[in-house]
Amino acid sequence: MKIGRNDPCPCGSGKKYKKCCMEKDEQRAEYSSSYESDESEWEPEYEPVYEDRDENWEELEDDDFEEGADEDFESEDETDSDVFEQQELDETFDVAPDEITKLPEISDEETKLVDEWWDEYKKMKNTVKEREHLIAFIDRYPHLVDHLGLHHEVLFELGGDHFENGIYEIFVELLLRIRKEYPVTYKESFEYYDSDLIYWYVAQGRIDEIDPFFDYFREEGCYDDHLNDLIQFFHAINRSDMLLRLLAGTKYTDYISFITANNIIERYIDQPVTDESVQSLLNEFDSEGVDDEGYNKNDMKERLLNFTRPFTIWNTHLPKKRSEASDYYSTISLNFAYFLYKNTELSFISAVEISDYIDNYYQRMLNRKDKRPVDIFCLDRKSIFNNTIRYYDTMFWGCDMVCFIELNALYYYTGYLKTCGNISEEQMNKLQEMITDIYQEAYEASKNAGPEMLSFKQFPLWTLCKK
Repeated sequence: MKIGRNDPCPCGSGKKYKKCCMEKDEQRAEYSSSYESDESEWEPEYEPVYEDRDENWEELEDDDFEEGADEDFESEDETDSDVFEQQELDETFDVAPDEITKLPEISDEETKLVDEWWDEYKKMKNTVKEREHLIAFIDRYPHLVDHLGLHHEVLFELGGDHFENGIYEIFVELLLRIRKEYPVTYKESFEYYDSDLIYWYVAQGRIDEIDPFFDYFREEGCYDDHLNDLIQFFHAINRSDMLLRLLAGTKYTDYISFITANNIIERYIDQPVTDESVQSLLNEFDSEGVDDEGYNKNDMKERLLNFTRPFTIWNTHLPKKRSEASDYYSTISLNFAYFLYKNTELSFISAVEISDYIDNYYQRMLNRKDKRPVDIFCLDRKSIFNNTIRYYDTMFWGCDMVCFIELNALYYYTGYLKTCGNISEEQMNKLQEMITDIYQEAYEASKNAGPEMLSFKQFPLWTLCKK
């Protein structure tokens, strides 16, 4: 569907398309087309060492297949992130400035002042002048600021423009002022603003100052998407210690229980796995109030044994049943978590969360194809592009932050496979060079998405350090 320059941006920011995502769309289209111009570009970057490579995929028994899961994995499947809902395109952002909830009525003369401010703002094409225009109104008519409806368009637009122009710290000062003096306006879209402030403060090395930006998340209820992104962010920067402070008082009681459970598991992870030690672990679950559903004795024992499995070569013949193939990949990712924990700076809980990206990478593959890969690790360029870049592609401003977390996970995963003996050091080096190239290209197309991207300039993200 063609979007007009002056139409509301389908990303939901409240800005016009020409002043929001249009330029990024054009850049991303150019970036994407560079991958599609030559099919030969998708040949694997290394020669796999596995047997039975007559075809890329073998038949996989469909004991528990989802209907319609027989499409070729290499096709460009549509995902939720690739398709706009019609209702989003039908929304209008031309909301009257005085429609913010619970505002006192203002006089006709005051309404005229608000309208005149908007008339001038719409003519402006300069970020600095737009900011100064707003500050002047705040200083002169502080009692009318909530009536401007800044949350519909202005703050999103100013924030994006300041970030792209490299002057975001000036916008942060303005945003903090509005947060303090105009909570009615701020709370209308606080989940965006406070998330961005958290990302910004972390990138500036000021993580100890972010606690106040958790408050509205606790007070206002359910904001799953933003909280999930923050959870993944803190794991990626290896600050899982911030999560209990963020989530305390929210509805995320299950995740708090998950954190507590893994803190207990960590204390047992390098002990001999016996019936007695597993029972002791489960007793601690009970004493700490951990929901132990799914944590029966046998399952926990198997989990601990899989987790601490020696880093030895994996059988490269994937089971024929989908459920068994799924379990096989999950077991690999669990052992990969132990590798991260033992060989990087990542905490135990962050290592477990990061390893899930590898599991998810393979589960997405299995859900999109009724055959199993002969080269079960599927780390060629085309597989990573289709299964990671395209999956996390937001269509308008590059890839989601979590795309770059997954690419980091894939980078370290090659080191894990080399340690296990499934690939050689030369193969690992070629794969890591290829993943680095993909990362840099994707990051360049996505770097202006927002302050969260500042923490992902470095690649790879984590330091290798034997514990």
